[in-house]
Amino acid sequence: MTTLKRTLGETARRAVAARTEALFRASGALREGHFTLKSGRHSDAYLEKFQVLQDPAATSELSNTGLWRTLRPVIDDGHCNRCSWVCSTLCPDSAIHVDADHRPRIDYDHCKGCMVCVAVCPRHAIRAVSEREAGRTFEGAMR
Repeated sequence: MTTLKRTLGETARRAVAARTEALFRASGALREGHFTLKSGRHSDAYLEKFQVLQDPAATSELSNTGLWRTLRPVIDDGHCNRCSWVCSTLCPDSAIHVDADHRPRIDYDHCKGCMVCVAVCPRHAIRAVSEREAGRTFEGAMR
C-alpha cells in the first residue's frame, strides 16, 4: 500500500508540475535563452513570475485565490434562466463554470468576490451574501 501511495503521489506531482509549466509557458513567464542571474550564476531558463500573475485564469488555477473574499455570490437556481454565458464569460477570474445542464457553478476556491456576476446577471439570480452568512446558511451548497 505504501508503494502505491508513493507512486500515486509522484504521478500527481508530475501532472501538477507539467500543468504549471504549461501555464507559465502560455503566459510567457517561462523565458528560455541565456540569463545571468543576480547570484552571478548562469541559466538557460528564467521564470518571470509576475508575467503569469497578469493572467487571472492562470493565477486562479495556480493558487486558491478565494481566501480573502468577504462577499460570496450565490446562485438561486429557481431564478436562473440558464443563459450561463453572461456570468461565466464576464467573470474576471474564470471562477464560474457551466455544467451539462447549462447551470452555472461557482468555484469558491478561486472566486475573489468581485460581484461582477451579481451585476451582470439579467435575471438577478445571483446575489451577494456575506461569508459569515454563507458559512451558516449555504455551507457547501454550491460546490
